[in-house]
Amino acid sequence: MLLIKKEMMVVSNKFDELFERILVEHETKQDGHQETDLMEALLASYGDDTAGYKITREHIKTLFADLLFAGTDSSAQAAQWAMAEIIKNPNVLKRLREEIDCLVGQGTRLIHETDLPNLPYLQAVVKEVLRLHPPGTVFGRISQKGFRMGEYYIPEETSFAINV
Repeated sequence: MLLIKKEMMVVSNKFDELFERILVEHETKQDGHQETDLMEALLASYGDDTAGYKITREHIKTLFADLLFAGTDSSAQAAQWAMAEIIKNPNVLKRLREEIDCLVGQGTRLIHETDLPNLPYLQAVVKEVLRLHPPGTVFGRISQKGFRMGEYYIPEETSFAINV
C-alpha cells in the first residue's frame, strides 16, 4: 500500500508541476488578443484582492485537471469496462462474434459506422456496460473548510475524489 501511495504522489506532483507551468506561461504571455479565455478569467479572479470569493492556484489547477480527465479518461475507462464485461462472459463474446461475422463475413472487412444499426446485440452490450459503468462518475475537489464525513475529519484544503 505504501508503494502505491508513493507512486500516486509522484504522478500527482508531476501533474501539479505541469499545471503550474501552464499557469505561469499563461500569466506571462501577452499576445494582445481581445477575448478572455477561462484561464485568464480565473487568473484575474485569483489576482483580485477585492473579490468576494478568493480562489487559489490549487483551485485553478484542480478545475483544469477535472476538465482534462473528463474528456479523456471517461471514454477510455468506458471502453476498458466494456472489454472486461465482454471477456469475462464467453457467451456474450461468442454471440457478438456470430452477429459481426453474419454481417461482415469472417475477416473479410472491418465494421463501418453504417453497420452499427444492423448490430443490435452489440448496441445492447454497449448500453448495458454504460448503464453498469457510466463514464465520468468521479471528480476531484479541494475542501474549503474542515468538516466531518461520518467518523472522519477532512481538514481544510484537502484534495479528495468524489464518486457520484
